Amino acid sequence: MSSYAFWNNKGGVGKSFLCFMAAAEYAHRYPDTDVYVIDLCPQANVSETILGGYLNSPKALHSLSSKTPRATVLGYLEARLNSPFRMITDVSPYVCEPREFNP
Repeated sequence: MSSYAFWNNKGGVGKSFLCFMAAAEYAHRYPDTDVYVIDLCPQANVSETILGGYLNSPKALHSLSSKTPRATVLGYLEARLNSPFRMITDVSPYVCEPREFNP
């Protein structure tokens, strides 16, 4: 399994776009492989792009945050804070499939 991280403390340098393009290209080259993008940015720019851009993503992000538990990184962190010493064996409730929102 490969992992890649895109980080820079300066905004506006292209992290979100680079992450989106790298994930899309990896998924294109390896169609039988699951590609996970974990967006930890408070602005959710990568999530916005993957979920269909600024016209479609607000509805998608609202749908994911409205689930119980929230299908987001925040939902996972909330679950961990409630029981910090208990492992979460099934993370699927916190994962979304972008194709459900962006064909």
